[in-house]
Amino acid sequence: PSHPLPPSTSIISQQNPSPSQPHISIPPERPRPVPPPAFNEQEMRREVVEFLRESRRKPGEPDLTPELNFHNPVTQQCPREEQQRREELSRVRMKLKVFFNDQEVSSTKESSLSSDFSVSFNQLFNLRIVQWPRSIKLKIFETSLLTSSLLAELYVPIPSPSLSHPRQGTM
Repeated sequence: PSHPLPPSTSIISQQNPSPSQPHISIPPERPRPVPPPAFNEQEMRREVVEFLRESRRKPGEPDLTPELNFHNPVTQQCPREEQQRREELSRVRMKLKVFFNDQEVSSTKESSLSSDFSVSFNQLFNLRIVQWPRSIKLKIFETSLLTSSLLAELYVPIPSPSLSHPRQGTM
């Protein structure tokens, strides 16, 4: 390998360095990496086809779908992160508010979120309706000691007035 040197500098043998001329050492050549084997397209194609044949679902074979069930007991001995997650989940409280024509008419008590991330309010709402509704909306809130965060707004479909035959004086 050639190294660019200033015109006044020359390469001096390492056996006889002269004090009047600078000593330049050239690093030894690094060993060259071993080249990979030549690419064999036919062999690679055979390996890929074999892999796909083994990993592909055969015709008529059922689709495998993972399913989470609650038949197994909840493990009590678990990592600290999981214990913290379960503790945070136990503190989550949910609340539902019912809006009729954009006015709040009822709400539920706060309910805890279960381990399967569902909540059951189990509450009936009695409303006296004197006019046909323009909108019925449910708002779902996550509540804590100091705050309440809106999670979702759900609009309840209203049937057409022609589908309902209210008795006189009621709706």
